[in-house]
Amino acid sequence: MASPSNALSVVIPLRNEAANVAALAQELRSTLGESLLEALLVDDGSSDNTWALVLAECHADPRFRGVRLRRQSGKAAAYREGFNRCRGELIATLDGDLQDNPADLLPLRAAVEAGADLATGWKTDGKSSPTGFVISRLGNAMIRLFLRPQLKDMNCPVRVMRAEVARSLALSGDLHRFIPAIAHAAGFTCIVELPVSNRPRLQGSSKYSGTKYITGLAALVGLILASRFGRRPMAFFGSIGIPLLLLGVVIDAWFALRFVLFGSSVDPDLPTVVFGVLLILMGTQFLSLGFLAEMVARRLDAVEEQGTPLVAEER
Repeated sequence: MASPSNALSVVIPLRNEAANVAALAQELRSTLGESLLEALLVDDGSSDNTWALVLAECHADPRFRGVRLRRQSGKAAAYREGFNRCRGELIATLDGDLQDNPADLLPLRAAVEAGADLATGWKTDGKSSPTGFVISRLGNAMIRLFLRPQLKDMNCPVRVMRAEVARSLALSGDLHRFIPAIAHAAGFTCIVELPVSNRPRLQGSSKYSGTKYITGLAALVGLILASRFGRRPMAFFGSIGIPLLLLGVVIDAWFALRFVLFGSSVDPDLPTVVFGVLLILMGTQFLSLGFLAEMVARRLDAVEEQGTPLVAEER
């Protein structure tokens, strides 16, 4: 029997999953039983009747809670809003398309209870399509070159983590794909990976398109730069700007000395002189950007959400 300290708060983002809400809720009840402390169903701006079905589940079972985002804001925002409202000490995540098996959360929970900060799944049988499987393998191989921890499946949505870990995650854009890496960078280094199942989608339609690979790559590059230079941006801009500036100065100084000391004509080498000036300007611009970024980084301890609140309704 699960105690309040090890029962799971499960956060599940939903977008146009009306065909799966009822079956998902039933499976959570039957599979997790008393291990389910609460299920937060986060409606990410659905255009179908997903929210109405979420409300029905909330009325039928007090363990179910609904969070409705004001607009489609992405999976990272759905996770963030869900994590901030969880009551449990252990927080789990699943997708809402029934391709994830809630039973896989139990061994992941056991790993966290044994001392892990975060336990994440590894879909050993790949993705839903051969193309997705190959691209996923290549993507994870590239991720392992730059990010820690080195996992076989960084983007698996089946996870269990301590509440402290979940609330420390600075999620935005497409960074939900790299939750283990973000947690590791925040100092939660005890991360384990266990095999989980991957079931075919039976109802509804996939929300992924070919652009997800482009946006995922952009998010990866941003995360690498942020993790290495986020708190010291001048180290990045300076590593580019200083060599450009020095090279430009050396080129133009050489021709200036030849002109002053030996009266050499600059005209035959005018393109090289102009190139040196261009290098000086580029180097100066990079250093200026680095200075501005350094000033901003020193004044920001955390990124705060601004503008219109994301949540329109909560039950």
